[in-house]
Amino acid sequence: MTESDIVDQVYRSCDFASPEGAESVIRTTLRNLGRCLSAGQARDVAAPLPRPLSEELVAASPEKPDPMPYEEFLERVRDGAELADRDVERDVRVVLSVLAGRIGEVEIENARAQLPPNYDHVFDVEPETVGQPFADLVAKRGTFDSDVDAPGADPHAPRDAGRAPLQGRGRGPLAVP
Repeated sequence: MTESDIVDQVYRSCDFASPEGAESVIRTTLRNLGRCLSAGQARDVAAPLPRPLSEELVAASPEKPDPMPYEEFLERVRDGAELADRDVERDVRVVLSVLAGRIGEVEIENARAQLPPNYDHVFDVEPETVGQPFADLVAKRGTFDSDVDAPGADPHAPRDAGRAPLQGRGRGPLAVP
């Protein structure tokens, strides 16, 4: 997973106007989370992340953690990422959900242990796998939407009825088995 994969996932999940907005909230969340964690814990959390993001987290971490109140954390993310008219708590939850898929449950729990209890609900996320292979998505769902007949369709009609034949690079119709 690359930094651009993470940015793209947050961008699509949070409906930002641009990928730059998503990148800003990711970096600001990591920077402020880093301020709340010990240097060792920040390194552990950062290890599986792409280098630019891991550096953001580690650079902000003090030797001795001093977690800020949760409301201050959200305010700093809002101000740092310029999220005046957005639900910053939702955006932070999406960022943590996307990153949790990469970081792992153990490190998330260890980071959580260094924070005050009112941070807990923002960490109650289902990890999102970024760049999940198409085959895994199909296996998980078990079907395609296109496998379902449209309302009013003749269930006895051949599947390819009404479709134009495939054309083969200027050589006429392709044979379809």
